[in-house]
Amino acid sequence: MNQRQVSAPAPTGASRFASGRSGAVLCFLLGLTMPLAFAPFNAYWVAPLALGLSALLWRGIPLSRALLRGWLFGLG
Repeated sequence: MNQRQVSAPAPTGASRFASGRSGAVLCFLLGLTMPLAFAPFNAYWVAPLALGLSALLWRGIPLSRALLRGWLFGLG
């Protein structure tokens, strides 16, 4: 009986740029910018930018690595 091996899709876009440890650090730094969107800074444009960039970093990577990056985003 033939068994197909299933592998994760190749990283594309921002995921390819930050495929290693740099992606985790970048997610942490994006999480650090989130408080700037609220008072007293009121830089409202930071929240969608940080969430969008972090979503790009979560694409095309294994689930365990995406969970780690999301946790680091929230930790930041």
